[in-house]
Amino acid sequence: MNIYEYYKELLLTRNKIPKEVKRYIFSFVIDDFKNIINDKKLETMISKYKNKNKIMIQRCPPIFHLTEVPYNYLLTNKNFKEKIEFLFDKEKIDVIFSHYCCNNKGICFCNPKAELDLTLFNPIVNNNY
Repeated sequence: MNIYEYYKELLLTRNKIPKEVKRYIFSFVIDDFKNIINDKKLETMISKYKNKNKIMIQRCPPIFHLTEVPYNYLLTNKNFKEKIEFLFDKEKIDVIFSHYCCNNKGICFCNPKAELDLTLFNPIVNNNY
């Protein structure tokens, strides 16, 4: 649901409150609705990693960018990181913060317990020339 949908519901309620008053009321809660929309987007982004195993998360680590969130100007890097970590913990996905990327506009995570099979990345598989 976007901001307009919330606003439309408030305006369409059938009561005797003038539209100007409804707009004024909405001006106080608009940031709350934006935060709700941001949280829903983050939950959707985290849900992609729910059923992935440890090796898959290690090979394709979770990376999140502030630009992916609709109202990113409401989030600081620290707040963005904390919300993502909270959602990972809530879903019991075992990842830890790795580093910031993309001029501090992105956050990378990794799985510390995954044992990566490096032979899959070794271009020389057969040493018997």
